[in-house]
Amino acid sequence: MIDTIRLDKTRTIEINKPNTCPHCDKGMAPVVVGCIRFESFQQPFIYVCFECSICEQVFFAKYSIPTYDEFTYSYEENVIGYCELLGGHGLTREFPKEINDVSPNFVSLYNDAYKAEQHGLQAIVGISYRLAFEYLIKDYCIKNNDDKKDEILKKSLSQCINEYLDVDIKDIAKRAAWLGNDYAHYESKHLEMNVNDLKSVIDICVTKIEAKIKENNYIKNIKKV
Repeated sequence: MIDTIRLDKTRTIEINKPNTCPHCDKGMAPVVVGCIRFESFQQPFIYVCFECSICEQVFFAKYSIPTYDEFTYSYEENVIGYCELLGGHGLTREFPKEINDVSPNFVSLYNDAYKAEQHGLQAIVGISYRLAFEYLIKDYCIKNNDDKKDEILKKSLSQCINEYLDVDIKDIAKRAAWLGNDYAHYESKHLEMNVNDLKSVIDICVTKIEAKIKENNYIKNIKKV
């Protein structure tokens, strides 16, 4: 999401706005409340105050303004991503115990991508979520087929989905892989989708995997008496 910030009467810059609230963790379109400009060691910065459109709490994003010469603001260049997010409870996404147990690497990689997204590193966010998803699927497949671990690790994500996942997970997992692959290739095949759609589809897979693990545990541990 892009917005225009006025530096003074004649100069403006375009900024990338955060798309997830650091307070409620919801996807949102934040409203610009105000901004403060300052300089540190001859480097101009601007703090922009946002209000979450969901929970209505405020937070700040810090932007470094590019310069050509000392104290000369470059406001006709590329859109500026924020370098620091201030406010909220932190930048960590929590996952159920079942997911943490089956794939701690997924949880770690997902949160790396999540933090990158909050810091405006849009170029690496999609592929990072895709990598996290691959770890989730392969770790889940290994959990259910521990005798085939070496075989699973050598296979592609799509092969693992097709060969080892149950039907009720397979179809939506394929969609997550397709969307994730868009961020690994030069051209995207799903132009109407974005990284929020990828996250939503991954969330569905997470929910299904969590439910399947719980289901299997209850079936295993509850016996007829």
